[in-house]
Amino acid sequence: MAKLGRQNYVTPTSYLELFLTFKSLLSQKKKEIEEKRHRYLAGLDKLQFAAAQVSVMQDELQALQPKLIETSAATEKLMIKIERDTVDVEATKEVVAADEALANEAAAAAQAIKDDCENDLAEAIPALEAALQALDTLKPSDITIVKTMKNPPAGVKMVLESICVMKQIKPEKKSDKDGRPYEDYWAASMKMLGDMKVN
Repeated sequence: MAKLGRQNYVTPTSYLELFLTFKSLLSQKKKEIEEKRHRYLAGLDKLQFAAAQVSVMQDELQALQPKLIETSAATEKLMIKIERDTVDVEATKEVVAADEALANEAAAAAQAIKDDCENDLAEAIPALEAALQALDTLKPSDITIVKTMKNPPAGVKMVLESICVMKQIKPEKKSDKDGRPYEDYWAASMKMLGDMKVN
């Protein structure tokens, strides 16, 4: 009345509504306070548990302190050893690098020799195949013609000399007109051609 300047009447219904509102508000506040109390108690339990765990951990830490000191000393010794080993490893690494460079050079030289051999082989294979084909055309009468030759061509001499070398037939030792010794494969070739078992 003093503030609003008008008369307010409280009816039984509005009074009952006031009670119901108060009751609802009281129930709501009780529930909120109960939840907060529950959270507070749970927090206290967790704090007590954490305090107990910290105490246990402190005891364990105290028990592990001598071992920690011992491990630290061992670690320092190991670090010193690793530093020394690192110096040795670096020296060995330099030696290995030098050896590797030499090995690479040797490998390159070997590869060059291999390539040369393969090139020579590639050139020799067609000649070998041609020689094998020519060998298939050889007849006994051709050998008889060679036997009758007194002064054969250089190619014939070279072929018969190479056959003697392959069959390990030793040449005869002769001297030329100046008295210098030389190996004569022609006489050995004639003996080989005369021996039918060797043919």
